[in-house]
Amino acid sequence: MRLQILDRDDCEIPIESDAVHVEEANRYRLLVRPADAATRAFLGAVELDRVGDVFPIPIDHWVGRTELRVESSDLRRILAVEVLPREEKLSEDLWLELLGDLETWLPGLTVGAEGGKKGEVGAAGTDRATPQLIVEALHPLFPALERAIRALLRAPREQLATVPDDISIRKIRRVEGRTLAWLGRHPEVGAWLDPWLESELQGEAPLVPVLRKEVGFDHPANEYVAWLVGRVQNTLRQTASRLEDAPKGQGVSADGELWCRSRAALLRDAAARLERIWKRGRLARVARRPLSEAALQVILDDPVYLRVHRLGRLFLDPRFMLSKEPSETAAAVRPSYTLYELWCFLEVARQLKQRLPEFDWRERNLGNLLTLTGSGTGASIRGEGASGRIVVDFNVSFSGYFARKGGARWSLSAERRPDIVVTWKPVEGDPTPASPSSEGAWISLDAKYRAGKSNLGQALESAHIYKDSLLYDGFGGRCRASVLLAPSRTADCEAWFSAEFFEEHREGVWQLRPGGGNDVAVADRIVEALGMSS
Repeated sequence: MRLQILDRDDCEIPIESDAVHVEEANRYRLLVRPADAATRAFLGAVELDRVGDVFPIPIDHWVGRTELRVESSDLRRILAVEVLPREEKLSEDLWLELLGDLETWLPGLTVGAEGGKKGEVGAAGTDRATPQLIVEALHPLFPALERAIRALLRAPREQLATVPDDISIRKIRRVEGRTLAWLGRHPEVGAWLDPWLESELQGEAPLVPVLRKEVGFDHPANEYVAWLVGRVQNTLRQTASRLEDAPKGQGVSADGELWCRSRAALLRDAAARLERIWKRGRLARVARRPLSEAALQVILDDPVYLRVHRLGRLFLDPRFMLSKEPSETAAAVRPSYTLYELWCFLEVARQLKQRLPEFDWRERNLGNLLTLTGSGTGASIRGEGASGRIVVDFNVSFSGYFARKGGARWSLSAERRPDIVVTWKPVEGDPTPASPSSEGAWISLDAKYRAGKSNLGQALESAHIYKDSLLYDGFGGRCRASVLLAPSRTADCEAWFSAEFFEEHREGVWQLRPGGGNDVAVADRIVEALGMSS
């Protein structure tokens, strides 16, 4: 099987040692030769559409590692795929540094992207879990759970039970007191025990009630495992249903919709496999009961039962559940431009903390950033000092003119949402030269994961709109400055990055990238733009 990957300019991408490197936000084509009618291709868990012998490979705004799998009627080949950031924006090393910063500041923030695996899975230090953990973190554990259940079913715990039964009097080999008492009450049956009388008796020997010992599987530990397996099946199916409903909400990209559908199919398949294994096993008819003290004693003593317990309980852990709230279910992807916006928000706050170390800094609602389809609104980092209060807000809303209803933030036109808003409020009675009324000031920062004159030229339109149309009552009304944050600067748009352009127009572009290397500290420019005396 020969595979070729072509970019949009029909240039072949080299495949070395079954590995290939491609760029984010690009389109590629996979050519398979020979290709029969049964040939299929998958990028991660998503099956690619087929056009003749060509499989288009759309790579959206995400970076990370995944695999490209090609299967035909008799052959199978797997390529390791590394999706790199666009070189004109951030190099791979700087992108890794950006992800490292985000995970340090707020663990779990970078998880996601269709197949992208850079960043840790988790939400430590927060009160909200990222919603796709059951799929990304737990689904890979399903084979281990399946093996543990199969091992348990091969030798389940047995329980000796006393079962009432009726047997022929001639088959009794051991007479218990209960049986003798019964025979005493039924002398006509006892006559069959007299060898002289027995020869004269006619018909079949009578049946005598006895207690028979029988080995069964109705052990409390087995009943608990049956309950646990049933709950895991239900959880997998419920999560699949919520993933299937997720694209109906807001904020789901094309990659996100594919992610949701493919992961839902994985979970339904896992639930079906689990059901088949259990129905064909020796415990299929065991009653289902929650964990009891008797069952717990077996689990603590038997490593086979303990492994099933530990793996199964993970699937029932509330931290790994998809929320029933629509705003927390409709997510599956962390696009690279979104990660850059989040990084800029946290980096601006970090620089301000260094610039104003005498301030008392507090964080509020950073867990909102982990709600992947939510806007992150409500997340803020604020510092209190002797001279006043500075607040860095993420993605706050400025209501449209006709919907403002007396709100402090409003727009002369439609609703607007700058990525970052920084406000400064001096203490009462301590006016600054820039804020003689002590009302304060605010500026708008918009993170744009773009590079080059054409891309940044289009993005500057938002800076114009924010500066001319947005008002913030209580902070001086119109914004003092409206600036774009970009990861790199190029010679064709150098003027937009210059201090002279910003001083003249109170607009422009500031370079902000991980690893330092920026011309001027953004925190210094923010302090100057707000007219702070510090």
